[in-house]
Amino acid sequence: MTTAIQHAWENLSNTLRLYVESHMDFAALYKVDRPDAVTRQDRALEAKLEKFHTLYDVTKHVPGFDFFKHADTSLLIVMRNAIHHRDHPLFVSWEAFVLAHEAAEKRPSNRYLFASTTPEANRMMLRYYVPLDDFRERLTSPMVKNADALSLLWDQDLRFAQMRHVGSEKGFETKSVYVDMMPAFISAMHRVRGWLSTMDFVPSGSDGRIYFESFGEVRPEPGLSFREMGHRAD
Repeated sequence: MTTAIQHAWENLSNTLRLYVESHMDFAALYKVDRPDAVTRQDRALEAKLEKFHTLYDVTKHVPGFDFFKHADTSLLIVMRNAIHHRDHPLFVSWEAFVLAHEAAEKRPSNRYLFASTTPEANRMMLRYYVPLDDFRERLTSPMVKNADALSLLWDQDLRFAQMRHVGSEKGFETKSVYVDMMPAFISAMHRVRGWLSTMDFVPSGSDGRIYFESFGEVRPEPGLSFREMGHRAD
């Protein structure tokens, strides 16, 4: 009989595959129906977060791993909860932001900075950008526990502090600095998979087996990179 953890891992793995498929279709669909392309990609990302949270739900009382003691796993839980409740304007993806300002043909800022711990030269890695400051702002919510500890984790391990510093040094407005949250997702999957393997966990479905093997490989080496868009206003 399939266990709750096996079921959760399989469902999460299924959303990972569907997200990749959505990403592969994005460019072609964007040419003919931009709102649909952006909505599909955003919903696919949200589905991954939901299923990651389900895995958290069925394992949070299992000894040996605390999702909130690690920057990557805690970030996903906080982001999922924020998007799930949607009682705020936070975590609008870069593509959705661009689409929202398309009619006006003018964005709020002339310049944007995109930060990632995936080296810019790595063109094969998927990326998903959201405003960096949204994570800081979400930590002010009464729904988030141990906000100071999480802030310190994210600043150090996900290099949020360094991203903010570079943005400030280069003269970017706070809301104009975006962070790629995909490296945190990938890192979290490697971390949770590693923990599950210590319990002799065996995935039950095809997607689960594929991703369990994939995330058992060596993690990508992080390397902070930045990309700028726009120019200073004279």
